[in-house]
Amino acid sequence: MKYLDYLRFRETFGLEPADVARELHLDEATVDGWERCDPEQEMPEECAKRLRSGLVDPVFKKTLIKDCDEAFLLIPSETIGIWVVSRGRECILLPEASRVHDFAYCAELSRSGARPAGDIHRFDEDRKLNRRSSEVTTLLMDESLTTYPLNTGYLLNLGGDAISEHKAKKYPTRTNNLFRGGVCESMLHAPAFADRGNGPQPVLLLSFENKLDGNHQVILSVEGDKRKDPIYSGQDQQAAQQKADDFKVKVLECMTMLDMF
Repeated sequence: MKYLDYLRFRETFGLEPADVARELHLDEATVDGWERCDPEQEMPEECAKRLRSGLVDPVFKKTLIKDCDEAFLLIPSETIGIWVVSRGRECILLPEASRVHDFAYCAELSRSGARPAGDIHRFDEDRKLNRRSSEVTTLLMDESLTTYPLNTGYLLNLGGDAISEHKAKKYPTRTNNLFRGGVCESMLHAPAFADRGNGPQPVLLLSFENKLDGNHQVILSVEGDKRKDPIYSGQDQQAAQQKADDFKVKVLECMTMLDMF
């Protein structure tokens, strides 16, 4: 890690040297020394490790949590996920990057007269299936509805049986215990890429599944509808892709600092 990497990270996230010193439990003189070093000089490995574990990793996870909640407010969905691609090989969904809608909380808000759209609770505490306690991984080379957009560059917007019948679907079913109703009714997967000199490289996949209506209920696909129309709209597609590209900037900065990209 070069001092230039540290400076770029600090500026991207709007941190002052005093903020860095406080988070890393260092005296400000030490951090000021980093500020004065040649940007192209390599940072001592001990300092780099401390920076990664004490600042970059926590900032990365907080960023993912914030991004998931922001994505939900943009397009309310039962699940929101941000898969990151590590070193061009492995797709990772961290616990902090997975938001499952808390239906019980919104029902309580509705009864009290509060607006459900203000819900930023990330997990349904009453159902263990709606909480991810560990990360989920899959290889980029293994075809699935997660990896397909990252490998092809095409956004996926599927509804109903078009999900189970897609060529990248491993198993021809839409059942999934993660969802309250046990079925995936709709999905919108938007990939984001970065060019590092050797062509576009996949950075992340922003996933929306089971779009919610104005009352925070899952919009159901029409049984027997041979058209298999998407439930997410064209406007949703554009908004999701723009949001994925926006999220990419800070996520990529963190991943670079963590030697993931």
